[in-house]
This record gives sequence, structure tokens and C-alpha cells, in this order.
Amino acid sequence: MKKRLLSCVLAGAMIVAMLAGCGGNSAEENAVQQQSEEAQEAGEIGFVPGEFPISKEPVTIKIMIPITASHAKSLGDLDMIKEYEEKTNVHIEWEEVSSEAYTEKYKLTLASGDLPDAFGPSFTYDPSVIYKYAKEGLIVPLDDYIENATINIKKWMNDYDEFRALSTYPDGHIYALPAIDENQNIRVDKILYINQSYLDKLGMDMPATLDEFGEYLRQATSRDLNGDGKNEYGLSFEALQNAPSIYTYLFGLFGVSWDTRSYMHSEEGTTQLQFAPAMEETRKALEYFHEWYEEGLLDPENFTQSSTQLKAKAKTEGVAASVVFWYLDLNDGDESMNEYRVMNLPEGPDGNQVWRRNGLIPGYVGNQFFITSANEHPAETLAFIDW
Repeated sequence: MKKRLLSCVLAGAMIVAMLAGCGGNSAEENAVQQQSEEAQEAGEIGFVPGEFPISKEPVTIKIMIPITASHAKSLGDLDMIKEYEEKTNVHIEWEEVSSEAYTEKYKLTLASGDLPDAFGPSFTYDPSVIYKYAKEGLIVPLDDYIENATINIKKWMNDYDEFRALSTYPDGHIYALPAIDENQNIRVDKILYINQSYLDKLGMDMPATLDEFGEYLRQATSRDLNGDGKNEYGLSFEALQNAPSIYTYLFGLFGVSWDTRSYMHSEEGTTQLQFAPAMEETRKALEYFHEWYEEGLLDPENFTQSSTQLKAKAKTEGVAASVVFWYLDLNDGDESMNEYRVMNLPEGPDGNQVWRRNGLIPGYVGNQFFITSANEHPAETLAFIDW
């Protein structure tokens, strides 16, 4: 697995410095020490890690978790969860909270002291919040439970020093688990799509270069191809709120890759980093796409429209091309309708074919799951999550 860790290490050092500045008092240190000793006593956990059931007697654990509107069923109603609970003898009571309200909800719940047994996953928790309540004894250190009750988590922490380092807080304890995924197909979160029906009506082949792609957009935006009485939109996509603009994906065709967090460019096989916005390749890309914008080949709402607006526009009005995760993002979820196809990556003016990846460390997202002091079965909880 290739990793570019320098920016993460620098960011981690700043976070550690800020957190360490919060200080600690003897009462807080005693609370953490007591929990650590309890975890060490969990060496006699009553089950063999990796073997089922986890518990001889049925165990119930309450977990708060964010859900989105796309969840058609409660997690407890999913066959996969039901089968896993039967296999492990561990039952989960899910407290499902709307993802839109989750940030405020989890913080209020921690402040109230009326705690579930665990929080997460599928959400990146604020490390300063975790550390604050860990020092107060409300969040449990996981180090010894990882060692004694898990197989997979333990392996990852032992085999990849950087995962353990990035998961360790200033006092030397691990309080929250990361999400780890080696799937390479998710390392690229958006790709280039073209409207195949427009391409067919224009009698054009799949563009092989950026200039040919521009000519296709020029033809598509100068006529009404879907019969709605209006000329078509050209290249259209959503405005990202917490990442560099989708335009930066296309900058790769000029030879510059923008990391999604640090805006750094790195050459594969080297340790050299460059600040992407200041590179000559970025200037060339801006000049090139400025000409497209002046011609009307780029949707002027690319800096303002939401994903919902893009879906509606692509389904009902049609766009010539877009950069999205998959075609349903353009058909508004309608699987019966698909005029959008993955586009072969065109060559840039100098033959470049670079596409942006979606993070500094493939497979690692920190602070995804933690256990509270209300949990009477922390070892069983971690063993459940381990699989």
C-alpha cells in the first residue's frame, strides 16, 4: 500500500500540540489510569478472540450511530446484522440519529452523561472532544482490549505502525478506532462521465484528448439534443463544500494532482512535495478552462449547485458530461434510465492522464468508533466490531 504520510504527520503533530496544551489534572489522570487497569484485567475475557459465539450469555449493547435518508431499513432489521447477532450472541440496540443532526447530538449526549455503550461508526468524531471526555473518564482507553479481545484490529495496529501512531492520543492511549479499508476501487471517489445519447446524436466518437472533449462540449451546448427547446448544459457538477473544487480533478490532465486535504502534489516514487495551487501546471489548467468558461462549455453553476440540484438537472434537462461517483448520481437514482457512461480519461495538452485520489492515506480514516464508561461489556463490544 503506497502512503504519503508527511502532511498527515505534520497535521497530527499540530493536533497533538493543541491537545497537549489542554493539560490535565490528577483526577483526570486517575480516571484514565483506573480504566486502563480495568482493561488490563480484561485479559481473562471469557472468550477466544476470533471464535464464536463471543459471549455464552446474551449481551445487549447500545450504540449511537448516524444514518442518512437513504437508509430504507433500521440497521437492526438488516439480515446481515440479524445473522451476525445470532452468530456472536451479542445484540445491538441502535440509537439512530439523522446525519444532519449528529454532530450536535453526540456532543450533547456526551455532555449530559446519559451515555450509550458506544458511538459510531460512519462518522469522524472531533479528536479534541474525544480527548476531553477521555480525560474525564467517560471514554474508555482501548489499548488492552485491542490486545486481548481482537484479531483484525490488533493485526492492523501491529502491522502498520502509522495506523497505531495516528490513532494514539497525547497521553499514549488509543480512545477511538479508525476505519481501515484496503479496497483500491474506493481510492478514486469521482470519475468522468459523458452523455452517450448526445455523443450518438452528434455522430461523434468517444473523445481521446482534452481538445476533442472540448469540441464535443462545443457541439452539445450549441443545440437542443433532447428536444426540450433549450441548448444543453456542457460540463456540469456539484460544488463541494469541504474539499477542493471538482475542477481540480481535471487539473490532473495538466500533470498536477491535488491532495484533498493538504493541496499538495507528489510524484510517485519520490518523497518530494509541492504546493499544487502554486504550480505552473495549475496556472496552465486555469487558463485552459477559463477559455472553456468564456465559450459557455462549463456550467456557471458549478461553483454553487448542490448534488440534489445536479441530479435534477442531469435527469430532466440533461448535461453533456459530469464528474460524479456513478451514473445514478446523474439519473437521480433511476436505474431504469442511463444515458451516462464512464468516459475514457482523455489526454491533456502534454499527454498527461492524472486523476486525483481521495485522501492522504488510502484506507485510513481516524476517530470512527469509541466506547464509553457506561459499557459493561467493552471486550465483547470490541470483539463484535472487530469482525
